[in-house]
Amino acid sequence: MWLNKKGEYRDMENEKKLKVLANQGDPQAQFELAKLYLEKKDLHLFFKWIKMAVEQGHEDAENCWDQYKERMEKTSSGLFLSTLF
Repeated sequence: MWLNKKGEYRDMENEKKLKVLANQGDPQAQFELAKLYLEKKDLHLFFKWIKMAVEQGHEDAENCWDQYKERMEKTSSGLFLSTLF
C-alpha cells in the first residue's frame, strides 16, 4: 500500500483488479490505471493505458491526455510525445 499525492491510499490488490478489467476493455479501468501509473511516474505504462482509454472515447481520459500534452509541449519532451499519437 502507498499514499499518493492526494493523500489517498492505493494498494496492489486494487491495481490487480483494475488490470483485469482494463485488459477486458473497460475504458474506466484503463483510465484509472493510466492515472495510477502517472502518479508512480511510470510514463511507459501511463501512455499504454491512456491511449487505450482515449481510443475508446473516454472523455476524462481525453481531457487528461490533452492537459498532459499541453504541459509536455512546453518542454523538450514535446518532441517525443508527437511520435506517440
